[in-house]
Amino acid sequence: MQGGVGPCKIELRNAAGDVVEDFFVFTMLDEDQIRVDFIPQLDCPDKVLDNGDIKRFLRGYRVYIEVSFTFDDYDTNISDNGRSCQEFLVDLHIHLGVIRIQPHTDESFTYDVLLDTPFKHQYAYNRWVGYTGSLAFKGKETLDTIPIAP
Repeated sequence: MQGGVGPCKIELRNAAGDVVEDFFVFTMLDEDQIRVDFIPQLDCPDKVLDNGDIKRFLRGYRVYIEVSFTFDDYDTNISDNGRSCQEFLVDLHIHLGVIRIQPHTDESFTYDVLLDTPFKHQYAYNRWVGYTGSLAFKGKETLDTIPIAP
């Protein structure tokens, strides 16, 4: 499977694939911040053969990425390009194009994904001092195999 220690990088792209907004890199606040899953995509439901065996018709795998975040008023710019996390979250949720995500910046894997969560968050520490939440992305394309880090 993939692995890395670098933070997550997200870019917003238009239909032609050009970057429409500067990328955003989350800082790693804890080791559970990024979760990458590969969900099997089937051509059809499992078929039971005449002899009782089950045949599965696998089309490929779809990547599913979840990124958790927490930031507060003392750490509103948790990106290396200085834009606040709140500004980026609003831009991300109104963006209708493709999103390119690199789960770990120290690995070369990137995926074109679509946002799979509504805009919702909670206040950090149950006070009005920041936000905590998570973002879920699903792959735009079906992959033939599960990528393995070298």
